[in-house]
Amino acid sequence: MRERLAFGILIGVLIFLFAIVFAVLGRGEYQPPGSEGLIYLPQLVLAAGEHLPGSPF
Repeated sequence: MRERLAFGILIGVLIFLFAIVFAVLGRGEYQPPGSEGLIYLPQLVLAAGEHLPGSPF
């Protein structure tokens, strides 16, 4: 009986979280960061290699 109650609560929380996410995305106010806000992998590798002694990069 406790397992069914816990499962029902988990399903309810999951539905609630999906509703919140789609409500926020559906309003159209969320704007993902532009390309200037992203760090690309080659830049990250070069930046890490400059600070590591003995790095092959």
